[in-house]
Amino acid sequence: MATFGAWCQDQQIAERLLPLHIGAAFEVIVSRIDTARAAGSADPMRTISTSLAGPNSRAITHRMLASLGYSPSQRRIVHRLLSGSASGWPGLLMLFATGANLSTTHRRYVLRQICYFGAGPTSISSSTR
Repeated sequence: MATFGAWCQDQQIAERLLPLHIGAAFEVIVSRIDTARAAGSADPMRTISTSLAGPNSRAITHRMLASLGYSPSQRRIVHRLLSGSASGWPGLLMLFATGANLSTTHRRYVLRQICYFGAGPTSISSSTR
């Protein structure tokens, strides 16, 4: 199986995701799932859900993503991009894990979120200026 980075390359979105530091965020999300699995969770993916996770789990995920330097709005965008949303977006993690190719609708969603991400400052982007 290819790595997440290689999958993003294959989907022709890797370059556009660079400003989001998506690789580091992916590692955070996967570590949350691994921790839940090790703790015996019946549904480790629930741990990263933006709507189904418990309040403590959401707070930990938010803190871990915030430690990467995202503003609150950027953190929400990255979390949603990777984990999915209640509106039907499956998330890049699920698409990668199932070996799915991005549909035109998926690609539009990703590109729209990337645009929203760029609308706000982060300590990551401001430290590189």
